[in-house]
Formats: sequence, C-alpha cells, structure tokens
Amino acid sequence: MCIEKEIEKKLTDDFSPTHLKVINNSHLHIGHMGDNGTGNTHFYVEISTKYFENMTKINAHKNIYKSLDCYMKNVIHALEIKVIL
Repeated sequence: MCIEKEIEKKLTDDFSPTHLKVINNSHLHIGHMGDNGTGNTHFYVEISTKYFENMTKINAHKNIYKSLDCYMKNVIHALEIKVIL
C-alpha cells in the first residue's frame, strides 16, 4: 500500500496545490509509540495552495486534517504539516 500517493492524490483533489511534498517518515519511528509495523504511520506534508491564502495556519491545518480524516482514523499516527502561504 503506497499511502504517500493516496495522501498526495487526496490533497491535490481537495486543494489544487501549487506545491506539495509528502514524505513517509515512518522508518524514523520504528518501535516508537504509534508504530504498528506497517511502515505507514508517520508523514510529513508540505503544501502551498491558493485555497489557504486568507486562512490562518491553524485553519489550514484543520482543513488538511479534515481532508485526510479517513487516514487519520485508520492509518496515520502522526502528521507533520508545513503550510507555505
């Protein structure tokens, strides 16, 4: 299962970003809390989109969490987000 590509597609579909980087950092957290052995638990997202232009970073983060809700409930343990405005 390539969760990075699924995350990229979901964020692209929802926000049409001008810049998007999704990195799976799960290998850095092997054996830590939240590691379920799948290698798909910890991710870094860097995103820039006009969709977030008049939003605070907190509201942009909330929108990203809402977009990825199904992954947050079932797959992702930790999500690091960098919104570039």
